[in-house]
Amino acid sequence: VEVTPSGRMCRMRYIFYGEPEDEANCEPKTLPDFESAGACWVTAEEIASGKLRLRGQEPLEWFNYVAAGGVIHPIEMLTLEGAPPPAVGTSEATNLWTPGCC
Repeated sequence: VEVTPSGRMCRMRYIFYGEPEDEANCEPKTLPDFESAGACWVTAEEIASGKLRLRGQEPLEWFNYVAAGGVIHPIEMLTLEGAPPPAVGTSEATNLWTPGCC
């Protein structure tokens, strides 16, 4: 999580790590919309080459972080406000993405 305090506001930016469940069937988003110009699977080397048009260098920074053994926290750390944390040793958490949740 990156945090940028600014007066009465605070910008929080979350960076998620993911891997495809099925590499043979994992087409990324290709049509541009309001959120992004699309998506693609790339290597750190492809980003470092400068051939991809990115808005910033953050993807390369995070690729390097993970490659260097940086800590990747489990998604189960995210729960609804006031929900109890998952039991130690389990992956049971309050699902944030249930319909009508947020």
